[in-house]
Amino acid sequence: MLVVSRIQFRWTGLLIPFLLAGCSAHPAAGTWIAVSDNVAGFSRLVVQFDGKADIYSPGQEASVQRCFWGGTAKQSITLDCVRASDTEIKERYQLQVLAGRQAELSRGEERIGLFNRQANN
Repeated sequence: MLVVSRIQFRWTGLLIPFLLAGCSAHPAAGTWIAVSDNVAGFSRLVVQFDGKADIYSPGQEASVQRCFWGGTAKQSITLDCVRASDTEIKERYQLQVLAGRQAELSRGEERIGLFNRQANN
């Protein structure tokens, strides 16, 4: 019984680093600050590693939209969101990470605006 436990422990010990290597953060994960005013009035986008995201408006401490996201390509994600004020209103956005520390947020064919990655991300 002790031998089986040691074998399982060694196998698990070898497997954990391999699994962790496959769990690196998506390039879109982080905090994004609007470069300038945009058509949607968004000031900040916080994309968490766990598949959740929040969209903020200027002067608001609470998010105005809550989202779940999934990677659609190496440098882009799709955000499925609901408004905090009315969860019946659903919106879908795309965030495309560009060169440097910028990303473009769009809704369908409409470009919402450019966002810069916050420096500590």
